[in-house]
Amino acid sequence: MVLLFSCKTDEKALPASLNDAALLLVFNDILKINGFEDGLITSNKAGQEVVVSKILNDTINFAQVIRLSSNLQKTLSRTDSLYIVQQLNEKKKLNIGRPFTVKAIFTADPDYLEKIQNQIKGKHNGLGYYIISKPFLTIAKDKAIIIEEYNCPYCGWGIALILQKKNNYWVIVEQLSLWDS
Repeated sequence: MVLLFSCKTDEKALPASLNDAALLLVFNDILKINGFEDGLITSNKAGQEVVVSKILNDTINFAQVIRLSSNLQKTLSRTDSLYIVQQLNEKKKLNIGRPFTVKAIFTADPDYLEKIQNQIKGKHNGLGYYIISKPFLTIAKDKAIIIEEYNCPYCGWGIALILQKKNNYWVIVEQLSLWDS
């Protein structure tokens, strides 16, 4: 006797991810969060100029973020999770150019940042810089995950920002520590 099983699903196909221009608009809206840019400056203890990679990272450890976030565990649907995984699978990096309004924040090519950091390693504290991920959105575009990492020759850390759109403005609802060195 042979049994055949079907994995029939009633779910609709996932919508396409946002195009680059629309995703950059979301990123620029998120930058308007009160204190987001100032947070980049105050966390830079050396008091130097703040340098941010102008290429938004296209990866996050989604399983780690879900495991650490009680908020997402309660509110993220299966379909939204699949939609975020779809965005991760696209492996699409975005060039943000110069979206920051704070004059002390500069953007640079990530290969250049790594090269300079390696050249000055051991000579002094070195160049620290940020890498920020593109926003990974839910289907309704009302929740987002952004990873922010700080890298320098002798230290670094990574956090996940869980954002939610409330009254047409993005707010940080949770901040998760991902790694620290």
